Formats: sequence, structure tokens, C-alpha cells
Amino acid sequence: CPPNSKSPGFLPTRLIDLKNLTAPRLVLSCEIPSGDRRYVCLSHQWGSPVPGEEQTMITTKDNFDSRKGVINLVTLPKRYQDSMVLCYLMGARFIWIDSLCIIQDSLEDWRTESAVMGQVYECGLFTIT
Repeated sequence: CPPNSKSPGFLPTRLIDLKNLTAPRLVLSCEIPSGDRRYVCLSHQWGSPVPGEEQTMITTKDNFDSRKGVINLVTLPKRYQDSMVLCYLMGARFIWIDSLCIIQDSLEDWRTESAVMGQVYECGLFTIT
């Protein structure tokens, strides 16, 4: 976070780990070892997904566990792919994308995560818009 931030060292609950760009995965921030824990945010309009894209662009209770394995990069919307590649090339290991890092069909998760969304964007290295 910025030096004057109220929450130094803040991390969102979940991030996408880009250590292996061909096999990004959802990680719990509490499991990330100390070191370079910087992340980038993607701010985007959801819009209408193209046919077949709906399930690849969100994390749900049903696919949460598989997201912690490997997320097939080529099945993600192009804007997600491009953002992940940019982060990787810029040397950022993690990216936060709301639709992937928040469990979309969990009201409890939405309440928890939306309460800190301002900090998520404030503490990110930069935001892609």
C-alpha cells in the first residue's frame, strides 16, 4: 500500500498467481509467502459475454476448487488474457480480477470483498482500465 495507507501490507483475499503464465491459478493471499506480493488490478465493464464465455469469466462455488488448480488461460476472455500477459511482462506476479477473485454466487463473499474493494484498488501496483 502507499506509505500513508491505513493498511500497509494489505492483500485482497484471493489473487491470480501468474508465476507460470501458461498455468495461472487462484491463490489465497494468506498462503503467499513473504517477498514480492505486489499485484495489479483489472478494472473492466462486464458487458455481455460472447456465447460460451460466461463460465470462464467468473468464479463460482462450483468451480472454486478447480480455479485453485490451473486456470486455462486460452479459455478466458481476451481482456483477461491480455491483462495477465501485461502483468507478467511488467514483472508483477499477481493480478486481481473481481470476477475471478470474488466468488460470484456467494452473497457472503460479495459482502466481505466489496467492503474492502477500495483498498484492493488503492493498494495495487497499478490498475488496468
